[in-house]
Amino acid sequence: MSKTRPDYDPQLETSLASAIKGKITAYGNAAQEYAFIGSKMPEDHEVIEENFKIARYNLERTILTHHDKAAKRFAKAVCAMFEDDRGWSVTDLDGAEEFFALIGFKPPKAATTVE
Repeated sequence: MSKTRPDYDPQLETSLASAIKGKITAYGNAAQEYAFIGSKMPEDHEVIEENFKIARYNLERTILTHHDKAAKRFAKAVCAMFEDDRGWSVTDLDGAEEFFALIGFKPPKAATTVE
């Protein structure tokens, strides 16, 4: 990201994924165009409205995808800690089963087997 942009302030920088930042920019651009829809030709209104809806959808999907990937990486790492311990199951953790269901993750059998 260029540090010479007029809207750049290093104190307002976040560690948000660049894919999400890109979708925020696209959504902002579509929102600006939509805000001035009245000054556009009537035949362009439908495309402007559709671009605005698509930009919002793309932003939401990118956020969900990014979070889903992170959640599944975390779940896999937690399961790995239980794979060699036959005295405990990863599902013994409070809320684990609900979390796995929420993110659509099936823990490996080695992490849930108790002897």
